[in-house]
Amino acid sequence: MNEETMQSAPMQMKWRREKSTRHIAEGAEGVFYIEESRRFGVRRFWVKYRSKKAGGKCFTMPPSGSLSAAKMAAEENPYWEDGQIPPEPKKEEPKHAFAPSREVKRWDMKY
Repeated sequence: MNEETMQSAPMQMKWRREKSTRHIAEGAEGVFYIEESRRFGVRRFWVKYRSKKAGGKCFTMPPSGSLSAAKMAAEENPYWEDGQIPPEPKKEEPKHAFAPSREVKRWDMKY
């Protein structure tokens, strides 16, 4: 492969172990972290997402009881980059809060 095809191909996210309690999957748009906590003798795996863009999306998912369940939850998330091109979102026109969604016929107007 030449350099152009390598750069145009989207980067697939793969898990790598950074510490004994931290796993990372890095993509072009953001990074997923799985951090393990052992509080009161209970192991919990917390999935966190951090965007690389300034002012981008950052969130923490509910804890999972196992590492495989945490990885599956992260991979099923819409922010997971799997090399597929996401569909374009529908463009919706903003509506005023009090604007009627359809034409309203009034009794005092002639039609």
